[in-house]
Amino acid sequence: MDGSGFSSDLFWIIADAHLSAGDGTAASKFEGFLDLFEKDGPRRLMVLGDLFSSWIAMNNALSDYEKGVLLRFYKLKNRGKEVVFITGNRDYYVEELTSEPFVFTGEAFREKLPSGRTVQFEHGDTINLDDRNYLAWRGVSRSGAVRALMGVLPAGVVKKVRSGLEEKLAETNPNYRIDLPVEHLGKYAAALREEGVDILVLGHFHREQRLALGGVDVRILPRFAPKGEFCRITANEEILIQNLEIASNE
Repeated sequence: MDGSGFSSDLFWIIADAHLSAGDGTAASKFEGFLDLFEKDGPRRLMVLGDLFSSWIAMNNALSDYEKGVLLRFYKLKNRGKEVVFITGNRDYYVEELTSEPFVFTGEAFREKLPSGRTVQFEHGDTINLDDRNYLAWRGVSRSGAVRALMGVLPAGVVKKVRSGLEEKLAETNPNYRIDLPVEHLGKYAAALREEGVDILVLGHFHREQRLALGGVDVRILPRFAPKGEFCRITANEEILIQNLEIASNE
């Protein structure tokens, strides 16, 4: 298939890129992915969180590398592309960027497919209710009081806080990010089905997996890096995992 055929896809989706200036391999693959999306991709890209290794998206905390990535998103927007950003466990205050490169920023996004089915996109970090350490940390770190404090701290202090996010996140039980919480996921899917959701697309768990739970088709996406894997929802609503190198050569 010629690469230009990708433009008939409904959406492209990436999850868990975990970009950083120090990881040249992931940064290069992501740059290549955006090039392919701009040239041959559909109109809309869904980013399912954890874009950077840790990210406080405040103007006084943005690194030069993060500013460069945001600039690419601004350029995509100016060329008629749409980027939906779903916040993950490593993303803070993205909705408060002064100049917004995304058409939507939030914890979940629903879209009606041409067939009439409804798909929900989200990161997936709040599904496992047994991960109490993380959920407690999440509640405190995203509270209005902490946000207000971050807004008045000097830029240098905010950057130090950002650098400590990964260490703090690592203290939460890593098994909860490796083991799939099937019971909790099933209950969550059943609740979504009551709301009319047919398909649930998640990142966070760093694996490719498909499950039928609670009457919902659950799709878990692999991490973008290091292989450059992303997801396509095709014109006939197939959900396919694509390797960047293979896609670039088609």
